[in-house]
Amino acid sequence: AFAGQALTDASTVAALGAPLRLSTRPINSLPVKGKEKEIEVHELVWQDSGESTMISGRSAVVASAVTGDPCIRITHQGREHTFRNTLCFGREAAGNDVVVADPKALCRHAKI
Repeated sequence: AFAGQALTDASTVAALGAPLRLSTRPINSLPVKGKEKEIEVHELVWQDSGESTMISGRSAVVASAVTGDPCIRITHQGREHTFRNTLCFGREAAGNDVVVADPKALCRHAKI
């Protein structure tokens, strides 16, 4: 993924609610080490940009799905968290907003 780009796979897109699902677009199917079949990669279209490819019929839906101040809302261990700027996931509490209790997670695993 490039800076500012959010990628996911088809199974995650299928699990999203309709408004969020409509704000994704398929990119390509790619081979992934350890997987028999190629993985269908999707992009989450989360900002207006002249560099993104707009798919006919989706721009109005994407724009209407976002209302109010932009923020990130997640539910983790039964609690809802709202973030206005960035959201950091990692194995350690220091410097991360969400602690991932998994030995395979990195100290700073992901930043949105």
